[in-house]
Amino acid sequence: LTVSVNGVQRAKLGLGPGAELREAIVLLDSGSQGPLDIRLRCRRAASLAMLDSGDDDRLLGVFLRRIVVVAPEPYVIGRRLRLGGEGDPSCLFLTGWHEREEEGRWTDRVARLYLQVAEPPLDAELEFDALPYLGSGGDPVRFTVYAGRRRVARLSWAGPERQRGRLPIPRGAFDPDGGLRLTWRIANPRSPRSAGESADARTLGLMIESLALVGR
Repeated sequence: LTVSVNGVQRAKLGLGPGAELREAIVLLDSGSQGPLDIRLRCRRAASLAMLDSGDDDRLLGVFLRRIVVVAPEPYVIGRRLRLGGEGDPSCLFLTGWHEREEEGRWTDRVARLYLQVAEPPLDAELEFDALPYLGSGGDPVRFTVYAGRRRVARLSWAGPERQRGRLPIPRGAFDPDGGLRLTWRIANPRSPRSAGESADARTLGLMIESLALVGR
């Protein structure tokens, strides 16, 4: 599903057969004011007649339930955000996250998150507490972390216990308006079903419980 706003493509969202997107977030730039021309394009639209499922010959893409335009709350350096429970309005989950749980939120293969930082420091560090999913084999979870488009670390976490990452975030990773996009790219996510542990077919990388930006 491709989302364009005022003629500019803003996101490509994966949507498989029978799947659905809940609270999918598309970022607008700070200059997006006034009327918004929002266009959704589904490349594989089909009709029930084409699928031999009925007589309806309308091309159907997605069933849109609602659109809400919101502004994230400014994030203050040093504040620790809990990703579980009811969540925090300073943190926007873009793509690649499973449903929120009480302890935190599992990443899929590529998980992106957005913070609107009130006063970005010259240099900062990202602290995040996470639990790697090792599956029955116990192989380490390998992943790369990006700040903006900058790769800040390649990590390999073994052991089923909670671990803390502390990574440098250069000033150049922030957008001019203080926005910061953080990405966790998991090299070897796995599902409990493939590991023979349960019927859960979700691909899991890290259960991220909390995070904070701290000045250096």
